[in-house]
Amino acid sequence: MSVFTNDIVVATMEGFNSSLNAIQNVYQLRNVGGDVSEAEATDDIVEVLDAIYAALGGIMTSGWTLNAYRIVNRTRDTDVGIGIPADDSPGTVGENSAVPQVAYGLTLRTGQLRSRGRKFFAPVLESAVTDNGLISAAALLALADVGDLMTAQQAATNSNWEYGIYSTTLATWLPFNAYTISPTAVTQRRRRQGIGI
Repeated sequence: MSVFTNDIVVATMEGFNSSLNAIQNVYQLRNVGGDVSEAEATDDIVEVLDAIYAALGGIMTSGWTLNAYRIVNRTRDTDVGIGIPADDSPGTVGENSAVPQVAYGLTLRTGQLRSRGRKFFAPVLESAVTDNGLISAAALLALADVGDLMTAQQAATNSNWEYGIYSTTLATWLPFNAYTISPTAVTQRRRRQGIGI
């Protein structure tokens, strides 16, 4: 089976924070190059996602590990493969992190005002938060590198890939075209069971 031009894949990064807490981030990418095999698509996705985690390495604890990228073709509803990160421990800082739920926040914008992507990269290092509660300049620069990667087409070995989201309301693909970085550490809001609709 192949991943054809304009197919959308969903890649889930699975990892651990100091082997105690599971961490996960989900990415949607569209193949904007040529048709590729599933093995080639898996290699490409590993390549482009590894670039994100390499950019974050200087603001992540060395106890932070990546296990795998699980990749599914959303367009064709098929499994593409499981990619293994080239560097399963990209974090380079040997210090304690803040509470695991506290994360660096990145909001990715699309051409539609209400359609956006949010990424939470946790946990925040204690040294990455200044005395006044803002994240450090080094953290801002690392997150800007990630934002730059996710708002530009990525030329991988076998094809080109574009980050974005598929809007079920509009039934269309919306590529990321801008980003904002939260100046403070953030938490991902979770709805409590039994509350709300």
